[in-house]
Amino acid sequence: MNQRAAEKAIKAITGLVWTDAVIVMVISATTTASLLASPSIGGSWTQGFFLGLAIDLGLAAGLIGDQAVQGLGQKSGWGAALRWVTAGMSLVTNCAASALASQWLGVALHAIPPVLLVVLTEAAQQYRTALATVQHKRAEEQQRAEARRVAQQPKPAPVAPQAPAQPVAPVSKPDVPKRPMPRAATVTELHPEQGTKKDRGRAWLIKQVVEHHRDPQQISAAEVDRAIDASGYSKKFIDGWRADAVAAKQAALVAATS
Repeated sequence: MNQRAAEKAIKAITGLVWTDAVIVMVISATTTASLLASPSIGGSWTQGFFLGLAIDLGLAAGLIGDQAVQGLGQKSGWGAALRWVTAGMSLVTNCAASALASQWLGVALHAIPPVLLVVLTEAAQQYRTALATVQHKRAEEQQRAEARRVAQQPKPAPVAPQAPAQPVAPVSKPDVPKRPMPRAATVTELHPEQGTKKDRGRAWLIKQVVEHHRDPQQISAAEVDRAIDASGYSKKFIDGWRADAVAAKQAALVAATS
């Protein structure tokens, strides 16, 4: 039986014991109520009912206490005494009416519920104790088996310390001769007379800056218009042409110094 099956068995036994206890409480309470309500006793039905209920609640307290103490692996002598005393009281109150009437068959029948409950609780306690002992032993065996398995595992070999890495000498790169930058094309090589007014205006302004070393900011749009035979055309392009002229002059200087 594995641990789960043992736990299910313990729960089933506990449930059956409490079911039987409830049935015995109902029978005992009603029987005791009828006993005290009889003319020979002179009591009331209510007193008999609560008397039987009190006796059975004492028996239930003994069952609950024994179960809690047993769960901690302990035993209680007073708990056993409580169960037996309350079971005896329940036996008396259940069988008294039949005994007074000399109905021995009734005595035997009324004795069945309390006797059954006492025997059932004692047997259930033994069952729970045995199952708990088996669970505890199996848990210890599993712990020992796990400890042996861990002990038998091979230990990892010690790792030798690695030597520090040697610094790598820097590899010198071969000197690559610098290629001369291409020479910037002069304005005369662009043949601006073959292009549009925009091309001719731009080329004329660049020529003035690169070849004649004029300041591009001092060249007006009207002067460019006269050079390309236009009127009011260069005004919208003059700023871009001046920037191109400055870039062309810088390229020419770089080419000359290379």
